[in-house]
Amino acid sequence: MIICPKCGNDNPLGRVFCGKCGGKLDFSHTSSQDMVVKPESNWFRTHWPKLAYLVVLIVLIPVALVLWPQPPLVGKPGTGGETRVENGVRAVSAVKPGQIVNATFAEEDLNGYLQLIKAKDPGADSLSISLRTDYFVVRMVHPLFTLPVIKIKGQPVVAKLSYDITCVPYVSGGSVNVTKASMGHIPAIGPFKTKAAKAVYGAALRDKDWAPFANITGIKVTEGRITVTIKP
Repeated sequence: MIICPKCGNDNPLGRVFCGKCGGKLDFSHTSSQDMVVKPESNWFRTHWPKLAYLVVLIVLIPVALVLWPQPPLVGKPGTGGETRVENGVRAVSAVKPGQIVNATFAEEDLNGYLQLIKAKDPGADSLSISLRTDYFVVRMVHPLFTLPVIKIKGQPVVAKLSYDITCVPYVSGGSVNVTKASMGHIPAIGPFKTKAAKAVYGAALRDKDWAPFANITGIKVTEGRITVTIKP
């Protein structure tokens, strides 16, 4: 700092005239140490609130993710129909090139299958589906990281993030259009919508049992049921 000889006001380095009275500053008694050390001290004094805010964010974000309430599963709960889904998947896998097969799955059977058998395969904490008329909703809850310092009933707390996507089948063809997506409780748009869709679809694509479903040529969704047409 440079002290004004006229009014005694402290002025930051770089000023030629006093910021209070406008008098010319005297640099004749300013040492090289003042020129080096004091600006560093001034920078910290100026920016420490921002640094403190950043530290608070780093600490609070993981805690917020842990405490943020996770949404429940979507769709009807599984009722032990996972065997029917397994049989349907095997039937699709047995289709030979040139053949056509229609496979129909009930919502509760799919959710039983996803929760008891396939939800853990892609590393998802849970995976569920809700079948509506002409569209369906998929929800995946994915573990992010573990906080070993925070424990509930002796177990480390795991921070989780949910992905929701709403899919509408195209009128012709086996593809679907992702019309809405969300990450946690926040709607996802732009690249975040793509990220949510890839997170859910990536889990299914990594499952080799569902590889034959890449040959879907048609999808029909009604309340509680989905029918896919497959032609290898």
